[in-house]
Amino acid sequence: MIINTNNLTQAQLLALNKEIVAKAGPVAPGRDEVHIDVFLTELLLAVMQDPMGFVADMVAPETPVGKQSGKIGVIDRKSYTRDVAEPRSDGAETAGTGYKAAKVSFDAEVHGIHIDIGDQTRANYDNPFDADDDATFVLAELMKINREINFSNTALKSSAWASSVKGAASDAANFDPSSTTPADRNMMYLTSDSAEPVKMVKALKRHVMLRGGRKPNAMAVGMELFDGLCEQADIVGRINRGQTPGEPARATAMDLARLFELQHVWPMEGIYNKANEGATSADYDWIGDAQSALLVYVNPMGGGLRMPQGMRTLTWSGYLGATENGLRMQKYRMQHLASDRAEAESAYDHVIMDNGMGLFLENMVE
Repeated sequence: MIINTNNLTQAQLLALNKEIVAKAGPVAPGRDEVHIDVFLTELLLAVMQDPMGFVADMVAPETPVGKQSGKIGVIDRKSYTRDVAEPRSDGAETAGTGYKAAKVSFDAEVHGIHIDIGDQTRANYDNPFDADDDATFVLAELMKINREINFSNTALKSSAWASSVKGAASDAANFDPSSTTPADRNMMYLTSDSAEPVKMVKALKRHVMLRGGRKPNAMAVGMELFDGLCEQADIVGRINRGQTPGEPARATAMDLARLFELQHVWPMEGIYNKANEGATSADYDWIGDAQSALLVYVNPMGGGLRMPQGMRTLTWSGYLGATENGLRMQKYRMQHLASDRAEAESAYDHVIMDNGMGLFLENMVE
């Protein structure tokens, strides 16, 4: 029987509802009626990126400074790499010479960000969330991304260094990584099947050593280039000949370091969301140039007087209680907002100390 309820009064609808319930019998409650979803107190997911995937502090080790800005003295290498000593005759003076000094400027700009935790929000928090710990976690991750992006903008470009190469189908006829003619800096893609990346990287190391005085000992590599090198025919062939029987040939960062005779090969694994805050979807991308690399000398002894350096990060440790890496985390009351503010600041400057000690490899993926 079909009943048209449009013609029933409110009293008739109530009577009809009672009759239907009586005939249907008891109804079991649904899941949502007996259980209200709450946060699982034993688990909280937050994906912090692997710190080893961020290369800024490894390529450009930190040097704490007491003032925000200043000058770094540099003795001109050209002044003390010439052969100027001469035979000395009896009673005569020795040959005279001199040297030139230059200055490199730094300015440890303060970068900062904050999160406000409103009193109403704090009062409504449920486990396992923790207003203060969660804010500290988020701020620390954001400051790490900020430093890596600024490092990439400073160091990962051909104009930053005295030498650079750019990927091409073949080497330039007059190949010279220091040439002022861009076409002369073209080098065969490192990932090409016909390339010999081990010989090519060693040749680039010799080039940098001649111009910078120190052989490069480290390489920061974009992820597409890194994965391409791990699959490149020449590299896989070299590894395969030394592989344990029955095991597949595979290359790792350590293998590449051994083949290139470097102390370190660092894949640039840092990522960031390029989308504007509030966007409905994320737009993730690599922080470093995914198809490029930086070959550079990193002094294993750290900073100090007369220590050769390719690049350093000057951190302003004298800034209002900042730590040696220039980072300051604090929380204070914003009474007019009825909120507590968690704030992070980092004062630093990525400085190329000697542009002859590095070489940028641009777009080396075929």
